[in-house]
Amino acid sequence: MTGDGQWAYYSARSIQALRLFAEGAHSVPELAERLQIVPRTGRRLVGQLDRDGIVELHPDSLRRRYRLAPGGYDLGRRLVVSALRELDSREVEHRALPAGLALFRYRRAHGISQERFARMLGVDSFDYGLIERGQREVAGEEVVAFASRLGVDVLDLLTLHRGGGDGTER
Repeated sequence: MTGDGQWAYYSARSIQALRLFAEGAHSVPELAERLQIVPRTGRRLVGQLDRDGIVELHPDSLRRRYRLAPGGYDLGRRLVVSALRELDSREVEHRALPAGLALFRYRRAHGISQERFARMLGVDSFDYGLIERGQREVAGEEVVAFASRLGVDVLDLLTLHRGGGDGTER
């Protein structure tokens, strides 16, 4: 395999490896087995991800397992911010809900008061009221932090699913 074919193969395997590391720590043999690649390729892949600061040796090094490193989390954050920008540029039916409306619907669907929800998000209740009413913009990184504090996927929180939602209207 040479040229573009080889690049595409290794790119696909790297993406699959990142998905596995997002789930938790893995050893090279586990990774090779899950990706159905030879152990030598698994070692090379993990070695490159380690050199790039995407993965690191897990502290339980007796089992030689690797986990996402700060560079891996930064890459994930950048992908989410990029995805939010892309969703914002799409047609109306594919757009992310404005953050305030998405948070409002989530809060109402879970029966949480504004004050309690503001505390959960780590913002002042007055400030949260402005967000919910669309009177204060919410930065992409702030939305990522909110989703993390709620323990939900940011795209699940923001994406307007056709025919979905909780039916709550303002």
